[in-house]
Amino acid sequence: QDGRYVVLYDGDGEIDFSMDSSSAAFQKGRIDIDFAGTCKEECWFDKKTWKPYCTDNGVALRVKKTNPENPIRNIRIITPGFFATHHIEPFHPWFLKNLERFSFLRYMGMMNTNSDAHVKRSELLVTYVRFTVLSVRGGGTPRISELILKDPSDALIACTSEEWPELCDNNAYTEWAPGENVSVVVEVAEGSKLDSYMWVTSSWNKRVDPTTWTLETSTDGETWQVVDDRSLTQTVTYYRRSKAAKLTSEEESNYVITLEQDYLEWADRSTPDSRTQGPVAIENLVLLSNTVGAAPWVCVHHRASDDYVRQEATYWLNNLRPDLDVYVEHSNEVWNPLFPQGRHATAKGLSLGLADSTCRTNEGHCA
Repeated sequence: QDGRYVVLYDGDGEIDFSMDSSSAAFQKGRIDIDFAGTCKEECWFDKKTWKPYCTDNGVALRVKKTNPENPIRNIRIITPGFFATHHIEPFHPWFLKNLERFSFLRYMGMMNTNSDAHVKRSELLVTYVRFTVLSVRGGGTPRISELILKDPSDALIACTSEEWPELCDNNAYTEWAPGENVSVVVEVAEGSKLDSYMWVTSSWNKRVDPTTWTLETSTDGETWQVVDDRSLTQTVTYYRRSKAAKLTSEEESNYVITLEQDYLEWADRSTPDSRTQGPVAIENLVLLSNTVGAAPWVCVHHRASDDYVRQEATYWLNNLRPDLDVYVEHSNEVWNPLFPQGRHATAKGLSLGLADSTCRTNEGHCA
């Protein structure tokens, strides 16, 4: 949409705009920019002759200077005509118009139901990491070039391995090829904080890609804790690693470690003032249902604590329009091991003796 946008920010520094946008007015913590979109015909996506990246379109924002003591942060861009109301009316009229035809709205995606990456995780201090491959897509021997370990800031954790140094040498042309049901142990700096992991399969060959595995950690090399059990069939491995190669978000690429004691607490939930709306704040979901008159279909996260469930239920009760019903679902597809809630439900089922360890979702429901 062409017009004058309002850019708000906190902190001290300088912000520059280019491409189809230019700065028009300045105040402390605010810059008004003019935007006039351009697009060459050869850049249209629906044409056979489409050429990607063929012109500089859109808004280019660059932080030129920032004060380390008070850095630029919390940048918000407000659409023309919505500055006065964006706090109390966050939804665009076109979006609301599109939803008028629905009598209820399922909030599975907006509540990040199929992810536990937003759950506040316990600090996991490690010195040793053990990776055990249980099966391979092609049925033969796994061949892995690099084991990638990351800390909570998404920084790489350097590792070493006396038995298989190829996993830690930052060389994609060397590989670990031990055979099935063989574990490899790597060592990291004592007290390293492990948050997520991934690997690089040799030559990106999906036939030698692990499909089931476990990851364990230890601080002394003797007592081990299973921190990620992927012993169920995991069919999206190659797809996920392809995402990692394209530098997409951690949630889509690396395997994030969530421990058994990690729960979603009400104090840690997203709010309307959160940096991102993923998941969308409960306050905004209630407002959306109230605005369009559509009954909410609420998917309660599988990691939600008892207190979180009570608090969320109370908020819906006290703030939803009384003429609207509420549909409540525990998570989504808890039978599906491709989702964290499926693996969580299966682990709970196994611990309660409801199924044995040979159970697989494609053979029968385990959860």
